[in-house]
Amino acid sequence: MKHIKTTAAITAALLLCLYGTAEAEYIDSARYNYSANKAEIDGRFFDNFNDSYATILVLKEGGNINKIHDSLVEKQDQVKIKDGKFSFSFPLSEPGSYTAYVEAGGKSRVTTFTCANDIDMINADLFTIGSEDAFAKVVDMYAKELNISESVYGKLKDKEKASKLAFAEKDNVTSVDEVRDLIKAYSYMEALNESQYSLLLDGYNIIDAEILGFDTLDEDYKVTAYNLYKTLINDAGKTKLFEMMQGQNFKTLDEMKKSFIYNATIAAVKYNKNSGTGHIKTVLENNNAVNGFDLKNYNSSSGNAIDLSLVNGSEWKKEDIQKLLNSKTGSKDDSRGDVGGNGSNRGGTTTGGGKPSGNYSQNYSVNQPDKNGFTDIDESTEWARESIEKLAQKGIVNGRDENSFAPKELVTRAEFLKMVISVFDLKADNAQEAIVQNVKHRLQVEKMRLDRLSNTIPVQFSLVKTKQGAYLDRLMSRLSTNVQSKISEAERHFEILSQNIQPILERKMLNESHRLQLLQQRIQAQDPELLLKRGYSITLKDGKSIRSASQLKAGDIIETRFAEGNVKSEVK
Repeated sequence: MKHIKTTAAITAALLLCLYGTAEAEYIDSARYNYSANKAEIDGRFFDNFNDSYATILVLKEGGNINKIHDSLVEKQDQVKIKDGKFSFSFPLSEPGSYTAYVEAGGKSRVTTFTCANDIDMINADLFTIGSEDAFAKVVDMYAKELNISESVYGKLKDKEKASKLAFAEKDNVTSVDEVRDLIKAYSYMEALNESQYSLLLDGYNIIDAEILGFDTLDEDYKVTAYNLYKTLINDAGKTKLFEMMQGQNFKTLDEMKKSFIYNATIAAVKYNKNSGTGHIKTVLENNNAVNGFDLKNYNSSSGNAIDLSLVNGSEWKKEDIQKLLNSKTGSKDDSRGDVGGNGSNRGGTTTGGGKPSGNYSQNYSVNQPDKNGFTDIDESTEWARESIEKLAQKGIVNGRDENSFAPKELVTRAEFLKMVISVFDLKADNAQEAIVQNVKHRLQVEKMRLDRLSNTIPVQFSLVKTKQGAYLDRLMSRLSTNVQSKISEAERHFEILSQNIQPILERKMLNESHRLQLLQQRIQAQDPELLLKRGYSITLKDGKSIRSASQLKAGDIIETRFAEGNVKSEVK
């Protein structure tokens, strides 16, 4: 058996060794672009293998990476990785199903895609359907050809709902590729509605962000939400963001996008990678074009107490956040709203506004500095003022009283131990929160995976049966329609011929009748009997007419015929 050439063999061997071993990379999409008539495979390697190459090996249907025949190799190529991303684009030799293996940096992934045999038929079916139910059935029938069967669409509990939601916007697109992306976008939205937010994520990276429209949020809505998600919200915050978005029963993509902006805003406040509260005002203001918070009272205050409550509180609902923004003490129950001067309530005892999230393990009580700070921090210790006040606000260090810190006094072992314990309490609480969130996320992902695995066989069988049944019904309907159409066409053709042949036959018979009459007249004109009747005679010898005297000799007997009678004579 002839096998593939050396380069492809090496590629296959490398991919075979690596396949299934890596989870740090992702193929964003594998599809056939019907508009461009090219297969397109895009993805990224999260380890950011810049200035290295991604290798691809594409096999036709029936190809096996364990034993590759050259006739089944459709494509082998390399592209340079830029910013951790790679992209392949190439035409196909023929329609069909293909498997693509991609490798870079010692890691690999596999995916499948399909190029339909009759894209014109698919296009006609998708754009001529006039009802939601029919559209949903057609989408499911062509799921493989649209390259969505292996995506989030195929993992939904209610795929029809996603297609029906997409139907409302079908008239806004013009190609099969745009229909496919529209269905994928609504499939992601329905995944949120079904509380399967993990289907939107690979790690903490949003899959197909450009199809969802998340990559243009900041530009379209004049916000910073998507940039916050990518750069400043920590992993626990990203998980919490999607936990708050799921189960909301979104009806439109715009509803989902605005929910993302709102929840990204709150997540950036509570789960910002940067410590402290200095980021909160900027985050709120930059995203308020969509969120619509009333920031008047908040902006008129120093905001320290409010900021701490926003970070530490458990509130995510807009009305609860607004109460905090209107408050004076950082409590959502404070409805006075006339915040002025210093809103931090720095004198006396301050509480954190509920159990902290990610920063504190318990409610705390400390002697915090007043609005002017500790009064005994002079020039010799001014360099430490900011750090001292931050630690005091977090309860790690205490002053001697409300206005006195005593920066030059010695620290007792008990005081030092208290500071160490406070620091480690904070760290322990941070670690605990992170562990809890990660465990919850992994458990949810594993549960969904097990659910999908347990239902794979019956679901797949049902899908295949339904699809094949629908396909056979469609073929039967088309056959019947085509036969009936051919019969009707033949009948119409026969009727037209029948109508046209009658005058042709009549004209033909008339012409033949005239021709026969002319022939008859000619024959009659040449009849010898007519000549005899006109006074002419005919001379015969041995029954043959004589036209010249030279035909006769002496002694010949001739016969002369007249109109009436005949005479025999002898030639002398």
